[in-house]
Amino acid sequence: MTIPMPEPVAWRSKYKSEPGMIGQYPWSYVERSLRQPSLNNYDIEALITTTQAEAYAAAKVREALEKAASLCDELANNDENSGEYAGCAAHSAARIRALIPKDQA
Repeated sequence: MTIPMPEPVAWRSKYKSEPGMIGQYPWSYVERSLRQPSLNNYDIEALITTTQAEAYAAAKVREALEKAASLCDELANNDENSGEYAGCAAHSAARIRALIPKDQA
């Protein structure tokens, strides 16, 4: 499962300015009416909230931890692995799962 990026809550235009313009910044933010699409001199940036960003990051970490634990489970349940090695893999899976917060779905 891949965690999708959150939907943007807003967008902003970024207009490429010439050197020496607008405080000599390479990019400045302008109103839609000032953009010139024919010159291809602007970009659109999607914006998300910090809450969305934190939730996305937490979901990605959770996904990675669950994948690591499942890989350890596979090693522990593999018939080729026996004894101490399988026990170590099972122990590792349990330790990884302990890192996953219980309050998240």
